[in-house]
Amino acid sequence: MPLPEDIVHFLKNHPDKAYCDDCLAEHFKVPSSEAKKAASALGAEDKVDRRLGPCEKKHATDRHVNKSV
Repeated sequence: MPLPEDIVHFLKNHPDKAYCDDCLAEHFKVPSSEAKKAASALGAEDKVDRRLGPCEKKHATDRHVNKSV
């Protein structure tokens, strides 16, 4: 499955949680830049809710986080 589809599937399986790009990169074992690119595209297409805020792993609150829509 391509990374964007993997991200959507992962977030739908964790509907009450938000993950930053670094957390997604760690989970999918890809570079942070690749996770950010995929998540940004998904946010632009309204396939994920992407905004600034705290992530599930308590990273800084000024990170983009991604959540299921």
